Amino acid sequence: MATEESIIRIPPYHYIHVLDQNSNVSRVEVGPKTYIRQDNERWVLGPGRGVPARLAGTTVRLLPVPRQGWPWCG
Repeated sequence: MATEESIIRIPPYHYIHVLDQNSNVSRVEVGPKTYIRQDNERWVLGPGRGVPARLAGTTVRLLPVPRQGWPWCG
């Protein structure tokens, strides 16, 4: 692909897939970044929007194990 861009601007929370044609291994580059493509690399997919992981999505379990002396444990 002679007309393929050699400089790719990846916005925040986006990614691209880059294929290294020497080793035939694909990798993911994550933004925000200005990515400069090497001669042996090919831009395969993207930029795609990433899925944010919620840090507050954890669950706190109260009283997971019954203890001796609690009124409902008998």
